[in-house]
Amino acid sequence: MNKNSRVVFYFIFICTVVINITTLINGAQKHETWRIVTGAVSLGLMVTAGIIVLVKTYRQKNKQVS
Repeated sequence: MNKNSRVVFYFIFICTVVINITTLINGAQKHETWRIVTGAVSLGLMVTAGIIVLVKTYRQKNKQVS
């Protein structure tokens, strides 16, 4: 993955996380369960994907050093 595509990936990731957090907050303010559930599920999936990418990157860097 080249540098430009990583920047685009991180930008889209951050934007999606912000949208999910906003959905959670609006759902809590308006007492709408469906918004809370939708925001929580999608935010959980995004965080999980981010952790997997970070772990994969960390492992690849360690293999290159060894």
